[in-house]
Amino acid sequence: MKRFFIPLLSLMSSAMIGQDWSLSLSSNVELRTWKLSNKADKEEKGLVGASIKLFKGAEMINEVSSSGNGDFKITVPGNGEFTLEVAYPGCNTKKFAISTLGVPEATSKDNFKPSYSIGGFVMAWPLPGIDYTYLSQPLVKVVYNTRGQKFDDDGSTTDRSLKALSRIAESENKLIEKFCQTNREGDAALMKPDCPLAKTLYDKALTLIPREAYPTQQLTKVDKCLKDKEAADKKAAELAAAPKTATTAADTKDADKKAVEDAVAKAKADKAAKDQALNDQLLKGASDQAQKKAASEKAANAAAEKSQPAASAQQPTTTATGKKPPIKVIEKSDKETEAEKRKAGLAKSQAEDAAAMKADADKAEAKRVEKEKKSNEASTKAKTEQQKKLEEKQAQDKEDAKKEAEQRAAKAEENRKKQQEAQAKDKEEAKKEAEEKAAKDKAAQEQRDKEDAEAAAKDKEGRQKFNDELEKDRAAGKVKADRSIPPVLGSNDSYKDKITKADNYLNNKRYKEAKTEYEAALKMKPNDEYATSKLAEVNKLLTP
Repeated sequence: MKRFFIPLLSLMSSAMIGQDWSLSLSSNVELRTWKLSNKADKEEKGLVGASIKLFKGAEMINEVSSSGNGDFKITVPGNGEFTLEVAYPGCNTKKFAISTLGVPEATSKDNFKPSYSIGGFVMAWPLPGIDYTYLSQPLVKVVYNTRGQKFDDDGSTTDRSLKALSRIAESENKLIEKFCQTNREGDAALMKPDCPLAKTLYDKALTLIPREAYPTQQLTKVDKCLKDKEAADKKAAELAAAPKTATTAADTKDADKKAVEDAVAKAKADKAAKDQALNDQLLKGASDQAQKKAASEKAANAAAEKSQPAASAQQPTTTATGKKPPIKVIEKSDKETEAEKRKAGLAKSQAEDAAAMKADADKAEAKRVEKEKKSNEASTKAKTEQQKKLEEKQAQDKEDAKKEAEQRAAKAEENRKKQQEAQAKDKEEAKKEAEEKAAKDKAAQEQRDKEDAEAAAKDKEGRQKFNDELEKDRAAGKVKADRSIPPVLGSNDSYKDKITKADNYLNNKRYKEAKTEYEAALKMKPNDEYATSKLAEVNKLLTP
């Protein structure tokens, strides 16, 4: 018996020593996107197409891409130092250090198939002004833990990275909050509306985080607000000009009236001056004529006195009939006649001047009335046109508001449909992923069952051979007493029961009970890949 088993074990050991082993590394990649407006909405979902590259020094030795839900798995060779880089266009690259050194030779010989799952990490587009230099070095270092006899992350590296990532996240959150606050202030200014202030605030938001959609959309509304304000100012100026036109018409009316009054007063003054000149001329003519006549009479009297001095002295002042001398009667009658003529001429001239002045006044008044009528008609026409333009503007604004509301409703409906489609797609992908996972789990379980059956068959065959050899020895007298065969520590059925119970606890989120059952299963089958991976998953879920 010994001669049979020892060479076989030696052969198996030699094969194990020459066999290479590798670390199966798995993780999940998510893409974080922000929808920034006057508030910040964050979305994280599995990222397909992320590039995962494994480097040994400067040489790339392996490369894979993330699947539809962001999962990936990559093989890391044993006994080496490596760097894992996860990249996606436009996002910050993440680096991880992996060391497969330090695995005990005894461990690596015993069908060693280690695996490790890195906690899911997030890719994101960088924000302006944030210091991302820390991301140039590995964030996590995976090493072999000799105490726990498994691969795990280096605690000091992880703690240092967590602190640095917290500082980066804090800076990003401050910038995002400042951006949203600026947009909120812009919205408040637009509601007043204070269009210039709103424009300044939205422009400031774009300087904080360029190319964001919300402030650009709001600036379109600001432009419309500025145009509406310009139109309102123009309309106010036109309305302010209307009373001014009426005032001008009233002033023109008063000016025309004053002009007529001034014309009448001037005509009166001219007439008075003309009458005065005519009176002065008539009086001067009468005075000259009287002086000439008096001089002529004086000369005649002087001649008469020379020729008939005595008769003249004794001549009576009246005639025999008692009448005044003829010359005196004639002189008096001429003066009265001249005065009456002057008076009649003056009255006629005044009557003609008064008629002319009245005609001028009537003409001026008619002209003023006509001018006032035209001014009123022009003012009425201007007001009518302004009212018409105002009504047209209000109708246009109403139509524009209606169109804008329809566009918003259409866009909201479109977004709703897109959201429903996205939800349906996510649901379908989740269903597909669940089915794939169930199929994988089923295949893995079937493989485990197959391996367990094969192991049980081999174990049974070995026990049978041992029994046969024992019986032969017993028959040959080499064995003096019966020996019982010790049972196998943990039957195959017991292991399956432990795994089934642990899986049920895990599915029901009873992680502590699941951990206990997986550990019990591993005592039955040490280094089992399924139980080891599930235990690592439970430990990750139990970690705060």
